[in-house]
Amino acid sequence: MKTDGLIKSIDALLSLDARGALVPHGIGDLARELLEKCAEALTQPAEQKQGELERLREHVGAYEASRARLHEWLRKEQLKNIALRSQLAEQVSLLRDMHDSPYHYIRDFKPRIDAALSASAEPVTPQSEPEKPSRCTSCDNCQGFNTGHDSSQQLPYSIRCDNCHKEARAVDHSGLTRAWNALNQSE
Repeated sequence: MKTDGLIKSIDALLSLDARGALVPHGIGDLARELLEKCAEALTQPAEQKQGELERLREHVGAYEASRARLHEWLRKEQLKNIALRSQLAEQVSLLRDMHDSPYHYIRDFKPRIDAALSASAEPVTPQSEPEKPSRCTSCDNCQGFNTGHDSSQQLPYSIRCDNCHKEARAVDHSGLTRAWNALNQSE
């Protein structure tokens, strides 16, 4: 008996309401026979189709190869991720250095900016901070001082105050700066 027939027979038996109903003679034996046939059918292995085992082995082999390719791809992507994080850290360091310095120093960062923006940029170690200029400007209007100018310019020159944006005069403190640097080096 096929499995579908067994299932239909069992469903028909289970749908009978045995309470208060007349039980047909031999129904218990019939149910036992059907259940035994079902048990036999379930314990026997299913018929193997021709070449099914080989196809399953091919599927397993293809899965293992696909898994190995995926693992290799993930490893390469992780290495790319590490390299990108390193480049990002270098660029963040560069931007912080630029943010913390006066605007006129940007030309000192030009080689690092070019290296960071090039397509083949390799991570580099942060460079030391450029030396501060030896002159500053003194604003007569707000009494503010500004060291943000190009120290290569010759005195006198005009510059705008960072505080009040009025014209400020340049003051040469190069001797004081040299003395300060010498004092710091001797310590």
